[in-house]
Amino acid sequence: MIVPDTLGGCSVTAIGNYAFYFKAEIARIVLPQSLRSIGDGAFSNCAGLEEIILPDGLESIGVDVFYCCYALKSIRLPAGLRSLGAGCFSYCPALTEIAVDPANPVFIEADGAVVDTSTRTLLAYPLAREATEFTTPAGVETIANYTFEGCGQLQHIVVGEGVREIGMKAFAYCDGLVDISLPSTFTDATGPFLYNCRALRDVTVHADNPVYAVVDHALYNTRDAELLFLPYSQVGREFTVPEDGYYAISMHSQQNFVRGINVYRKIYIDG
Repeated sequence: MIVPDTLGGCSVTAIGNYAFYFKAEIARIVLPQSLRSIGDGAFSNCAGLEEIILPDGLESIGVDVFYCCYALKSIRLPAGLRSLGAGCFSYCPALTEIAVDPANPVFIEADGAVVDTSTRTLLAYPLAREATEFTTPAGVETIANYTFEGCGQLQHIVVGEGVREIGMKAFAYCDGLVDISLPSTFTDATGPFLYNCRALRDVTVHADNPVYAVVDHALYNTRDAELLFLPYSQVGREFTVPEDGYYAISMHSQQNFVRGINVYRKIYIDG
């Protein structure tokens, strides 16, 4: 499919939100050189999309734009791109490479990941990249929402020193993830970030972290007195919440028309 440069005598400069939503029959798309922005979810759930050519002058890509593009194998981010929304490549299980034009002054590719150098934010990672270990690149301070969502390849992740914030569901549904290490600088999670990681056995937190701690395998936010995460490997056994303070138990669910997630859990408290 080729999107024309003009429609009705007017230049095509934008693709609206969800414009191609669930168009599973499209395998290849060439976008016009006149294009400057792509709206949220524009190509989400295009399950058959294998290739898309982004124009050099493209400046903005919204959130969830390629969400659930199951067949997409690689993509090149052009030199003109200045804004890339969170969750752009969530659940793209065939994606092996996100290339960045070397002339782009904002984004770089580092160990497979896409980093916004202007905000020091790690924004995207190709879920099918053949690597089982990943350490966040030096200089990264934020991991955006949904960055690694649906990644089945990575087993060991080190969140490096300097990272301060981890976004909502940044590591959600990472089915192969076995262990993750969090730094002393990490002080802010914008939501549940270790969501439904069923293979995860070990979470470690740097001893000098002022906010987060692991006690008896459970991850706590000690500042807000909140129990955040207990590995699935620990479900079914008894464990004791620390006595020095009252702890809220964090329970999360999400449902919306794009992601369609609905979660129910039971917990029994004795005492």
